Amino acid sequence: MRVARLSPLGSLALGLLAACGSDEPEWRDVRVPEEYEQDLGRSETAALAVEADLRAELLQPLMAGDRSRAQQAFTEQAQVRTFTALEAEPSAHGRVVPVEVEPSGQVDSALNLTAQLVGLSLGGHCARGEVELDRFWLGDTFAAGRFELRLGWESSPGDARTWRNDARLTFLAEFVLVGSRWRIDRCDFVAGTYVTGPGARMVEVTAQTGLHYGVSPRNREMLQNFADQHQTLALGGLSAVDWEDDGDWDLLATRRGQLALLFENDGRGGFLPRPLPMASP
Repeated sequence: MRVARLSPLGSLALGLLAACGSDEPEWRDVRVPEEYEQDLGRSETAALAVEADLRAELLQPLMAGDRSRAQQAFTEQAQVRTFTALEAEPSAHGRVVPVEVEPSGQVDSALNLTAQLVGLSLGGHCARGEVELDRFWLGDTFAAGRFELRLGWESSPGDARTWRNDARLTFLAEFVLVGSRWRIDRCDFVAGTYVTGPGARMVEVTAQTGLHYGVSPRNREMLQNFADQHQTLALGGLSAVDWEDDGDWDLLATRRGQLALLFENDGRGGFLPRPLPMASP
């Protein structure tokens, strides 16, 4: 086997070319302060302030689809590592499609990260949003923590089909105080999930399907008496079972001290109350 050898000058030139040709800035992992605040009161106060700033400066702009304003949650020199691009689209055929979101390892700008996050909306409007800081260390010059972003988007009421997307994304970050606000100075994506699915909105159809259960005036009066007396009333439970082995799920309602009720699935999206046979188990 022949091995090509470079002269010392050639090795130096090759190294310089590699350094000049790399556009990716050098990455430093998110640090935890070597000495952090042991006073839980002070640490908790700072953690609540960080979470409040994340909510106001990052979450709310993302929910509004304003990536430029979301960039204000970061310092000007902030470095981030993003997640892999997702080839996502509104779910077709009524299927729920979960996707594991993985780190890309790519060092990028805060603007590109916020653009990635806004892009997960697929053009829908954001209906749900939360941010939670679940790990936190307060140091003398900076703080570190882990936070989770939870965002949910839906199709607009006038769209031809309804759909919804939900993202849960976890980040490690370093925070610094800029004036009176905590800003993200370094942010590393850890892991996440992204789910697309049909977005049929919740419509109350209980009465329409024939499920009339405990709605008599006497029953309501009894429940109100228990509520007024701050007592707990355990009435039983509800089970789904194919009682007749016809391939349709029926409902069996049990009530403490009372007869059980059987609601037979009519195969058309409704239920019919049926007497429960005496010989039933």
